[in-house]
Amino acid sequence: MSKWISRALFATTVFVLAPTTFAADFFMHDGMLGARWKYQKNVAGKEKTNDVQYHLDAGGGVGVMENKLKLEFHARTGSSYTSGWSNTGLGRSDDSFDFHVRRLYLSYQPSTIWGFMTGSMAQEYGAGTSNTSFDGDGWITGYRINYSRNSSKFHFTYGDLSDYSKPSFFERTEGMGEFNFGHMIWTYDTESKNQGSFGYIYNVTDKADHYAQVAFKKNYNDGDQYVVIEDTLALTKKRGNAVGLTMGSKFGSMMKASLAWAHKTTSFILPTNDKILAGHNAWLALKFPKIWKGGDLYDAELFVNHIHNLSHSKGFRSELGLTLKF
Repeated sequence: MSKWISRALFATTVFVLAPTTFAADFFMHDGMLGARWKYQKNVAGKEKTNDVQYHLDAGGGVGVMENKLKLEFHARTGSSYTSGWSNTGLGRSDDSFDFHVRRLYLSYQPSTIWGFMTGSMAQEYGAGTSNTSFDGDGWITGYRINYSRNSSKFHFTYGDLSDYSKPSFFERTEGMGEFNFGHMIWTYDTESKNQGSFGYIYNVTDKADHYAQVAFKKNYNDGDQYVVIEDTLALTKKRGNAVGLTMGSKFGSMMKASLAWAHKTTSFILPTNDKILAGHNAWLALKFPKIWKGGDLYDAELFVNHIHNLSHSKGFRSELGLTLKF
């Protein structure tokens, strides 16, 4: 399908199906402004990154028909699928300004059970995380059906995931007419708020790989502590695999901490969390939320991340930063 036909398809979906005769409800999502220092050495022990970076995050939309029909957008810094930060020029790298509308989608929720989405959307994780599937900065361009009833949720996504180097949706509109990626995931919530999920991924763009997903999240003390066990296995001859274990805890309102381990084989090629290198990885993440408040305008959060590649002891990555959440 040509680029112009696919763009016309999305434009028709947005502007023809979206009724303009109803009272509109405009809204904004929480925004974020951040700065961090990032230092990284590769598995050979060579310095790869030593930079001060910045982060901008904004989103919002408009809803009609009592918000059953919504058009939403999400813009963020970063130059690729797995990047959400840009360089200030302080450090090894030159300055850059990459701020793009990564996601723009139309959603229709005719009932509490069914929902439909089209455009550039976030990935679905079920009970899992970005450590074994898709980076949280990424997207999927296409179409989605959502089903939710009682404790079960089912998502079916079909579309395009062929170019990880174009964060701007407006450079990927031809993907609305391409079908090289499919993802089905079922999630079940128990009464104790524990979660389990099973998924299947079909990715034609990467040599027709098929993946099976399984994840389980156990909550303790009303979610103040949790454990996540997850695995994504390629059902192909190379048998690429990504498996992870994450433990997290809140310490009152002053600190959140998580300790994780993940292993990813070199033949596993899905764009996972960009912190995860090939081999065994262990990392510690600390967050100090609301270290001060700017009235009703913003909350400030300090964070520290350190990840070490256990398979290659010279490889590691450290981050120290501050974010303002609006």
